[in-house]
Amino acid sequence: MKYKLARLLILIVMAILIAMLVQNQLGRYMCFRHLYLSISGKKTYVWYICYAKIDKLPATVTIQPVNNIGKNLILAKMSHYYPPLGGANCASFVNGYCVSTMANGERWEDNIDIACACPAEYPFGTVFVVNGKEWVCKDRGGKIITQDGVIWLDMLTQNPIVPYGNILEVEVR
Repeated sequence: MKYKLARLLILIVMAILIAMLVQNQLGRYMCFRHLYLSISGKKTYVWYICYAKIDKLPATVTIQPVNNIGKNLILAKMSHYYPPLGGANCASFVNGYCVSTMANGERWEDNIDIACACPAEYPFGTVFVVNGKEWVCKDRGGKIITQDGVIWLDMLTQNPIVPYGNILEVEVR
């Protein structure tokens, strides 16, 4: 009986930790691995969680309406990119430096905190107002699409303006 209680306690604690991690309450990535735990000679799978600290904001999805009288408003899923980080942030990273230009041909270095990547149905130069700040569409991206009526906006900034994946009502000018 006490072995069943020990197993149940382990499962409850693990379920709480998993729920917290899935909701990013701990602000960490997670991965699952298993090991064998022998309780009273019986093999029992026990899952444990490994995680690594990250500096990104937690992923949440919220819709934040604004006063929409006389404005062209759309829903936008928000993210950000910063080319010096390399990887998905830069199409051509050479010797530790992003040598890519934005899709409109301009240098990304001159457009930090100004430009964003928007779906192709919006022409370059389209202005998106997000939380009162103007962002100009100057870039594209493979994942920057419209899906189910929600566009994806990827802001060129070192620091995200909202948590990754938030859905906001933004003005289009």
